[in-house]
Amino acid sequence: MLSACTAFYDDSTQTYPQEATYQTTVFLQGKNGILITAERLAEWQTQIQTLIVGSSADTVNPKITAVDCTPDATTDFSEPFPVNLTLANVPESTARKVVRPFRITYTETLYNPIALLPTSDNFEYVIGYTFERRHSETNADAVTMDEDGNYIYFWTSSDPLQIINVYPNRPLYYLLVVVGAVLIGALIYFINRYSDCKKRKMSV
Repeated sequence: MLSACTAFYDDSTQTYPQEATYQTTVFLQGKNGILITAERLAEWQTQIQTLIVGSSADTVNPKITAVDCTPDATTDFSEPFPVNLTLANVPESTARKVVRPFRITYTETLYNPIALLPTSDNFEYVIGYTFERRHSETNADAVTMDEDGNYIYFWTSSDPLQIINVYPNRPLYYLLVVVGAVLIGALIYFINRYSDCKKRKMSV
């Protein structure tokens, strides 16, 4: 009985703990026409190292434990520059499922590493995720498609990343089809009964 109720009305949240060592990539791009250069990257990395040292004793809050942003001879500074971050104490992600009679809504909330990065006069930060399907709604700033037809979502704010998918509540639609079929069958039955009774009266 309870499972039948939750098929039409429910509100539940699942949590997914993250690995103790969490690795992600954030892209740097020049702010207001400023060009990325090796010197500016070095200055920025000094800021990051200061943050790492300052938070080394913190065992509770999210923090950066390592950064890799060393350009090489082939680096194209006209493109957003990838920075590989290693994080610790990353909070668990959540998936909330809201079931209503006509629709089901899944809301996933992911940690946004941009929240840990220092304010920069030279750079703004971008994080992107690739998905095979387009989502019903996100708080992303932009979405594009790659050459394989996958959707790439980009975020530049430090807010938690939200991904929302909405689906029809199929059990209700199946139930409506069954009820509709029963009603139509009953209507046809009574119409036939009425027709038969009318014919009998006319033949008497």
